[in-house]
Amino acid sequence: WKRVLIVNNEFHMQRTRAIFDWIYSLQKEENHNYFFSSSSSSSYEWRYVTCNNVGLSEEALETRRQHEAKGYLNIVNNLAPKYTSLRSVLEFLTTKHTFFTSYKLVELATKDDGNERSDALKKSYGMKEESL
Repeated sequence: WKRVLIVNNEFHMQRTRAIFDWIYSLQKEENHNYFFSSSSSSSYEWRYVTCNNVGLSEEALETRRQHEAKGYLNIVNNLAPKYTSLRSVLEFLTTKHTFFTSYKLVELATKDDGNERSDALKKSYGMKEESL
């Protein structure tokens, strides 16, 4: 594929774009077979399209925007400078990233930090009130 269309909610798009820019700017390591070669992102035609933020309350939407803004800054300021190869990104995703490591996901979901914004974020992902 050389023409790529990325569709996401408006509140996700800045972080989504940062992730694609980061991953596709990495150099492919020698002697490793990956599903894609990211050695030349300029050989791709990128199009980013946002869709409406339907189905979320204003509170949930604002909470998600704040969460995504923090995630964007984390990618740009921390992750992209630290993980500079596909191998290091894979290691990060499978050993340290909250979404892809079940023990951290459980820890995060059950953590009671007393933060209303955190509760609103959890609710926006479908967590039931009685679980908070």
